[in-house]
Amino acid sequence: DKVGAVTYEGDSLLGWRLKANLTDQWWDYTTFSTNEQHFRHRTTIGLKSPDTLRIICLGDSIVFGYRVPVSFPRSPKNYSRSEFPYAWLLEDKLKQRYPGKKIEAIVMAVPGYTSHQGLAWLKRDIDWLEPDILTVSYGWNDTDTRELPDKATLTTDRLKVAARWLIAHSQAAIYVTRWVQSIRSNKQTNQPRLIQPRVLREDYVDNMLAIAKLGREHGAKIIIIGQQYRDAMSHPAQARLISDYRKALAAASQAANIDFLLIPELTEDSGNTDEKLFGEIVHPNADGH
Repeated sequence: DKVGAVTYEGDSLLGWRLKANLTDQWWDYTTFSTNEQHFRHRTTIGLKSPDTLRIICLGDSIVFGYRVPVSFPRSPKNYSRSEFPYAWLLEDKLKQRYPGKKIEAIVMAVPGYTSHQGLAWLKRDIDWLEPDILTVSYGWNDTDTRELPDKATLTTDRLKVAARWLIAHSQAAIYVTRWVQSIRSNKQTNQPRLIQPRVLREDYVDNMLAIAKLGREHGAKIIIIGQQYRDAMSHPAQARLISDYRKALAAASQAANIDFLLIPELTEDSGNTDEKLFGEIVHPNADGH
């Protein structure tokens, strides 16, 4: 990034992922660490033992804990040691309530991810993770706009994934790809650009239901968490779009008999009373978590 921190690396299936084995990494007012498996988790994640309750918290930058704890570039290691993303808080509180019980709550989240990437990631890793409970939260990135949707730019077709892997591991392929893209860009300079959400609402709902179905097929209890957003005044159009997606997801979850958790204090419907629970308009702060 702008200050020289290398936080991410390429992933041929998902586009990008967190680098492994980061220690007190500073990135965009967040200081965090990762394990050897690229997760923001305090230890290495082993195969689940029969006496362990494992909760997987699947999601985007909110679930990841963006700016939790908050830190600043001049002193990135000067941050609160008592501020954690909600998955860690969940694990700690459950261990307090059930002493002696083996409980793991794992942050399976990367900033910028959509439900499209979440579904692909879960398909790849659910067999070894074996969650007993799966919480799922996506939304803002799905509504973010691009010229092409994720299903076109990050297709999960095996041949396309293999091609991305080859490009990433070949300097010659990288230069050829850049050359082709520059030609296309020049040809399209005078063409009107269509801007659309990274994941259309219908695809978003389908992705979330597919994630729930996959979790259920592996024996997990599913909880879908409605997208958080601070207020409807700062960016009204974005707030309406997020509300649209959330309502469609809530209705589909109810129809599929999936638990849907809505936190009113963390939505635009609460007006500005929830401002103290957010770092900015999208991400809850430590109190929000």
